Formats: sequence, C-alpha cells, structure tokens
Amino acid sequence: MDQQFMFVDGRKTDRASKKLVRRHVMKGKNAGKKVLRPTRLALQDARKQINSATMDEREPLWACNDLKKRHQRSDWIYLSEKMAALAFGNVLLPFALPVPVTPLAMDIMNTFFTNIGQRIYPPRLGLDLQDFKLAWCRLLFSDVDAYNCSILLMSSSNEFFLGNGHSSPKALYNQSHMFHAVNERLQGENAISNSTIAIVLSLIHHEQIKNEQSSAAVHNRGLEMLIRLRGGLHKLEADGNILLIMKVCKTDILFSLQHGGETMFFRDSMSAVRNALATKGLILDGMAAAESAPRSSELDPYLREALQDMMAVCLLFNNGLRNRTLDYLLFLEIIVSLFYRLIWFHPLKNTNKETSVDNVYHVGMLAFMSTMLVQRGPRRIIKCQMISKTVEEAVQRRLPSVDDELAFWLMYMGAIWSDKGPDGEWIGVKIRNTATRLGVESWGKARDCLRRFPWIDALHDEPGLEVWNRVNGQDRAVEI
Repeated sequence: MDQQFMFVDGRKTDRASKKLVRRHVMKGKNAGKKVLRPTRLALQDARKQINSATMDEREPLWACNDLKKRHQRSDWIYLSEKMAALAFGNVLLPFALPVPVTPLAMDIMNTFFTNIGQRIYPPRLGLDLQDFKLAWCRLLFSDVDAYNCSILLMSSSNEFFLGNGHSSPKALYNQSHMFHAVNERLQGENAISNSTIAIVLSLIHHEQIKNEQSSAAVHNRGLEMLIRLRGGLHKLEADGNILLIMKVCKTDILFSLQHGGETMFFRDSMSAVRNALATKGLILDGMAAAESAPRSSELDPYLREALQDMMAVCLLFNNGLRNRTLDYLLFLEIIVSLFYRLIWFHPLKNTNKETSVDNVYHVGMLAFMSTMLVQRGPRRIIKCQMISKTVEEAVQRRLPSVDDELAFWLMYMGAIWSDKGPDGEWIGVKIRNTATRLGVESWGKARDCLRRFPWIDALHDEPGLEVWNRVNGQDRAVEI
C-alpha cells in the first residue's frame, strides 16, 4: 500500500504556517469521518424517532412516570392529575385494571369519557354507569397491547374533537400509530380475543363520530367477520361476555340507523328482562297502555307487541322505579331488543312511503328509541341523518288518514330528535296547526296528549316544553 507523506515547515511562526499545521493534523484525526452541524444532527434524530420508531421500540408516553420526559413531548394531552378519577368516580380505578395505568393515561381516559362520551350517550335516566365503565375499561386494557391501542384511540379522539379537528397533526400522529398497533394485533395470537373485538368497536365509534361512514363500514365488516369466527353472538353469550355482546349489538344498530339498511345480527331478550325485573319487584306490563293509544288496534300484530313493550318501559321509568337505580346492562338489553324488532319489521330505507298507521307508528317509535340511544339535537356528535330524513318525509305529508293525536306525537318526536332545532321551519307550523285542531292550548294539555304514546318524562319533558315554547313564540317557561 502506497503511503503519502506531506511535510510542513514547523519552524515558521507566522499565522499562515500555524493554520496549515493545524489543518494537517485535523485532517489526520478526522479521516473517514462525516462531520455535520449540530442543527443537522438534531434534525436527523427527530426524523429517525418519528419514522423508524415502533410501538415495541419506543416506550409509550402514557407508560412513562418521568414528568420531565412527558413534558418534553407536546403530542399528548396533559391535564391535572387531580382530575384522574373524576369521570369514573373511583379513585382506585388504576389499581383495579389488569395493567398498570399512569396518571397521564388516566387523564386521557378522563378527557375522553367526560368531553366525548357524555356527548354520545343520552341523559342517564337514573342509570348507574360506574360499574359499566370499569368493566369496559378492564376489557379494553386486558393486556399491554390492547392498552396501548385503546389509549392511542382515546387520545386521537380527544384531539379530533377538542383540538384542531381533522387537521390536527397530533390526532393524525396518534391515529397512524393506532392503526399500526391494531394491524399487528390482528396478525397475532389475540386476533379474535375479546379485547380485540372491543378495540374494533371503539375504532368504529371513532369513525362514526368523525362522520367517516365509508371507513366505519370497512371496520364494521371486519367486526362481523370477528364475531363469525368466534361462533356468533350465542357463543359469546355462552362464554359469559354479555357486556361485549351489548356493545356489538349497539354498534350494529347504530350503523343500521346511519345507512338505513338491515342489521348484521338479531337479539330479543325482553322475556329475560321481564324475569330479571320481577326478581326486583318491578313489573313490565304495557298491554293496557298500548291498547289505549289511538288506533293501536289497527297495527300489525308484530308492531303492536313491540308497542306494548315500549309502553311498559315508559311506565317503568315514569312510575315504577320509585327512586331505584336500573342496571345499565339491563337497560341496554331493553334498547337492543326493541331496536332489533323495529328494524327487522322495516329497515329505515325500506320504510313504506305510503301513509298508514303502521308507517307512522313505526317511524315515531324509531325516533323515540333513538332519543334513548344517543344525544339529541345540536349536542349530538354521532349523526343519524337517515332518521331525520325519514321523520321529515313522514311529517311533510298531509297524513290525511292518520289520527291528529298520532300525527301530533310523530311531529313532536321529530322535533325533539331533529338536529335542525326544535323550531325548525319544516315542522313548527304543523305542530301549531295540529294543536289548534286538537284544542290543545297549553303545554300541560299537550303533554297529556303525548303521554298516551311512548314518552319518558325524565327524557322528553324538557325538550318537549322547549318545542312548545318556541313553536308558540314564548320566551319563558310555561308551568305544567
């Protein structure tokens, strides 16, 4: 190997000679090295961290207890640790879950359930949700991978709806990592586990509240495949997974209401609900109330039976509970059973366009049940435009062959449900004119008329009074 020698005259002390000596020495020391500016080094480190880091290579921020490290990153919501258990009402929640939960993860959960969850679900109607939340979190956090996926999804939802919406880089960052984690899980040994199904359900809800119906449909087909691979709802029930079944059915129903088609599954457990309530001394019987509803005798027998159960539920909430709390899973069984029967009778997009007693009752009952499933009016973040469209089409017709009281109730259900507001132009005049024909001159009389049909006082009195005041141009509340 040839060697090259370079001689430098070191006897000279002038500035140029000293510079040449230093340059020669440094060339030898740095031979083969690539020297970058500090700013370029920092840029490379940042790119490497974002592009090549995976869930396994990098400790998730919510799993880190180092406060200094957490605050160095700005891509996660950080709230006061004092708020950790407010949404759950249980300060021992972190110790009751299968995996360790850091304060930051608790903050993300609290933000999700407080600011987003409460905008999805309707008023509680005296329901106890704490045990339900805890059981659902235990299912979502059954292992570390499920925990990471769930926290990523909750954090992404928080950013979408409390941050900069669809343009939020934090939400997109979290969502990309979440999809990566879910895909890895679907390829592993836990692909059809309960926690995987729970994550897919949460993913569907995430797309629904973003109003991304095409993405929700893709995940919905994946959910159907997972349930089939597990042996169907009956196999899940045999394994004791009632909570998971309720969430699957609720998601199935909500998707059907959004696109107007048939449901993937069917479940009717009203007989079991009656037996469970009977053990608590509560009677579920609405036959007499249904028979007193105008023109109910003309209904199809299947729909009339559904009306009887619906009136029984209304009587239970209006008179029967007597300050007692109804178990939330039992409440979901009622919702799921009645909804499946109504959708099986006619999916929304197959609703008969001809005016008939069956059609008006069916549309009104679907609108009534929808107010029990999700939030009503402007606070609703899950859009069900198919319901609004179907109710509007039914109300806009003259309803010549329908009793005025029945038409009045349908209009009220439409006004309460509509996200256009209770005084929408498409319905306000019709309500006022129908009330005049019925001789209804006060909210008290209007309420008496409406309570002959499915109507829950705690859920519908307040929005019903609001409709009455606005339709009649009154600014102050009217006493019943």
